[in-house]
Amino acid sequence: MEIKAHITNVMWDTSDEEYDFSYTELPTEFDIEVTIDEEDEEFLETAGFLGDLIGDAISEEYGFCHYGFDYEIIKEN
Repeated sequence: MEIKAHITNVMWDTSDEEYDFSYTELPTEFDIEVTIDEEDEEFLETAGFLGDLIGDAISEEYGFCHYGFDYEIIKEN
């Protein structure tokens, strides 16, 4: 299953003092696609599960952790 979500209000974690993040402009609003494995589909109704999958996809896409975000599902296949 594929889900496309509109992400807003991302609170990026750039507090790591080892690196200089000043060169990076991270978006606070964007769309992202998430693939949900067949064996995970049964957990979609579990509180927080979809948000966790989307959060993992955000970190994977941008290479940074975050403290949270808002999302709206805009497409589901």
